[in-house]
Amino acid sequence: MSFYTTPPNHYRIIYDKNNLGIYAALKLAVPISEWNVLKNMPEINWLPIIEPYPLNARAYFFDKGYAIFEKMTLPIIKQYLDEKYINIKVYARPGALKDLVTEKYANIQRFDTDPPGEISYIDMYQILFKN
Repeated sequence: MSFYTTPPNHYRIIYDKNNLGIYAALKLAVPISEWNVLKNMPEINWLPIIEPYPLNARAYFFDKGYAIFEKMTLPIIKQYLDEKYINIKVYARPGALKDLVTEKYANIQRFDTDPPGEISYIDMYQILFKN
């Protein structure tokens, strides 16, 4: 895919306590009534709506999406989830590690030019791969 001739940085945020994506972990951590309130907040639900959402997809932010998530969403999530289990993995495009503040991230891994699976959705903020 030509998009990956120069792959962008990807950010995968997981909750190590149950090895789920951050949004799935949040949904499990709160009562359904609270989840319904949270998912309607613009600070939580700012990404484009994907219908139907692909089952078992792995979601990654691009730089633009992660910047919004870090500023607007992560502070709210930290009110519900134990911060020590929040793991932000950065998959950096070749040559981009020098552009990242490496102390800020728990895991920095390199992407090669191949995507980590078949793409099921992509927009300016995120990419979803089939599991």
